[in-house]
Amino acid sequence: MINLHLKLKKKIFLIIFFIIAILILTYTFFSKKNEGTDKKINESSVNKNFNQEQDIEKSEEKNKKKETKKSFSDESKSIKEKERTLPKNQSKLNNLDKKIKEKNPSSHSEDSKSKNLDAIDTINELHEGLIKVSNKEIYEYKKFMPIIKNTYDIEKMLIMILGNSWKNSNLEKQKKILSAFEEYVTKNYLKRFIKIRNAKFKIEKKKNIKNKFIMVETILIPNNNETVSINYLLSNKNGEWKIFDVLLAGSISEIATKKSEFSSLLKDGKIDKLIEALNEKNSILLN
Repeated sequence: MINLHLKLKKKIFLIIFFIIAILILTYTFFSKKNEGTDKKINESSVNKNFNQEQDIEKSEEKNKKKETKKSFSDESKSIKEKERTLPKNQSKLNNLDKKIKEKNPSSHSEDSKSKNLDAIDTINELHEGLIKVSNKEIYEYKKFMPIIKNTYDIEKMLIMILGNSWKNSNLEKQKKILSAFEEYVTKNYLKRFIKIRNAKFKIEKKKNIKNKFIMVETILIPNNNETVSINYLLSNKNGEWKIFDVLLAGSISEIATKKSEFSSLLKDGKIDKLIEALNEKNSILLN
């Protein structure tokens, strides 16, 4: 009886064990299947998102290309329109210029002539004026001043002499020193050449310096026949050759000399004292 009872218990235990095993196997099978399905779903969703992003990028690129083409086409249209209007505007300008020339032919010819002036012409104009001073045909400051204005670049001279003192000065002071220095140069020439009788000049040669300046080498023959070498340095200003430095005896620079003379009056970097000194000298130069 006891053996029968034990056998029954063993059978029940085995049945329960098999049922549990079957349940575990079934659960494992279905869980793996679901994981595979989820994985496929996730992969498909990722692929779908990636494809959507690619589609968006492609569409954006297409839109950009369209916009670029449109902007290029618009620009080309505007350029073509401008090109069409250019000949009309140019013809209007040409007609206007023609009318101005017809009304003022003398002013146009004078302008073109001044732009073609040679450096030698500038030196000749100065020398002719100095010969007149020597011959007592010109002895007044106001009559000789226009010759200095025509032949000298006084502003360039002052810029080279004063340096930063010129740059740091306001427009009003620059005008004052321009006027004072122009008068100073003019009166100095008059003072020197009034003492010389029947002065003569000889132009030796002209040469380019660094394709920027021109040097005209000349000889002054005063009444005592002792020749003096005077070399002029000129630069082109608005189509005209103007003197900005004079080399006495062929080597003594007027710019360097004046720089040394004026240095004591420019110690504080201001030009007020120099203006006063020049005005004072100008008042007694021809007395």
